[in-house]
Amino acid sequence: MDNDKAQSSAFNGDGNTITRCSLSNCTINNSCVKRSTLSDCVLSKVEDVSRITAQNSQFHDAALAERSAITNSTIQTQSSVHRSTIGQSVIQDKSAVKRSTVTGTMVSNSQLQRASLTNCVVNECIIERSDFRGLVLKYGIWKRNKLVGKTGNQDPTFIRNYGSKAGILKLAPGRMFIFLAIMLN
Repeated sequence: MDNDKAQSSAFNGDGNTITRCSLSNCTINNSCVKRSTLSDCVLSKVEDVSRITAQNSQFHDAALAERSAITNSTIQTQSSVHRSTIGQSVIQDKSAVKRSTVTGTMVSNSQLQRASLTNCVVNECIIERSDFRGLVLKYGIWKRNKLVGKTGNQDPTFIRNYGSKAGILKLAPGRMFIFLAIMLN
């Protein structure tokens, strides 16, 4: 077999490449996995999984998962996770998570760096060196817990996510009109 062809197949998803891994009850399809410990995971069309520990998680069309601990989560649609801890979360739509801790959070089309998010919903944001809990964040650039700009033409949205889990809003009855007014604008 040609050496160049083997290298290209590992990174283009033409086949499986599994090197120095511990796998238990996993399904792997068109993926490259190296030096990882996976248990009860599904990997499909993943470009590169390297040095991660994952349990009960799914990786669909993910770009990269490297040096991370991932539990009960989904990484999909060309998103990447690097040196992070992810738990009970969904990372999707070309999001990039670097050196962050994400728990019970849905992240879409965003970039996180050195952030800690718990029970949040994040959409089209850039978040650096921040710690947020129980919030819905949209269209903002957040640095050191402060809003410093916006991504795109829409105004940034910052909503307290009352007692909810990622993606499921459970607003107090008196708070419903505030949420609807912000969403309609």
